[in-house]
Amino acid sequence: MTVPSSADLAAALKTLIAQRDALEAEILDLLEILKAQGNVGMTAPLVGADGFPRADVDVYTVRHTRAEVIRKRNDAKALTDRIESELHELHRVAQLERTTTIPTPQAQNESAAAAAPIPGAADHGDDAGLATLAPMARIDAVAPESPASAAGLVTGDLLLRVGRLTAVDTAPTMGGLGALGAYVQQHKNRPLAVVVRRAGPSHCTLQLTPKEWDGRGLLGCHIVPTDA
Repeated sequence: MTVPSSADLAAALKTLIAQRDALEAEILDLLEILKAQGNVGMTAPLVGADGFPRADVDVYTVRHTRAEVIRKRNDAKALTDRIESELHELHRVAQLERTTTIPTPQAQNESAAAAAPIPGAADHGDDAGLATLAPMARIDAVAPESPASAAGLVTGDLLLRVGRLTAVDTAPTMGGLGALGAYVQQHKNRPLAVVVRRAGPSHCTLQLTPKEWDGRGLLGCHIVPTDA
């Protein structure tokens, strides 16, 4: 059986995300229908105090629309679960593909840095929840005396989660790493929990505060896609 390449998986992932986006757009349209029906939403009663159906709304339309919203929300959740699974598989295959290439001296240095412990970081070991997260990006360089350096980030770290963001939120159809940049800007001078993978299955959580410093940007590190 032919194993899909990372390019094939990325294309399939893009299709899944587009399907989920379309579903979410349809859900918004359905919620607009409920809004037009007296803003009944998903929970307002459709029976009056006298026990009869309300005369000020189209009860059939509301019930049918609510059922469609529930169905599409379930479909969207199933797609989100599948997207997360496919992201994990994409990362696994990409790693296998990279092992077939001869590492450069720079890559070897980054690998050595990746094996080093993070001072003061919380080690989560083989936490099952974190193990399912695919990396959203890789730290390509860290400037001395920057917020990223103060947090304990080093070259080669794989970013699994920044605040609430995961690889799902930074997929190409969601804005890519630009979504991460916008999120960091929104959290200027506010601490963010950052989960990184550095060596093996272990994960560490750091506290990173985006802020102005003597260098460029709010973090002071260069972030690239994992396949860069």
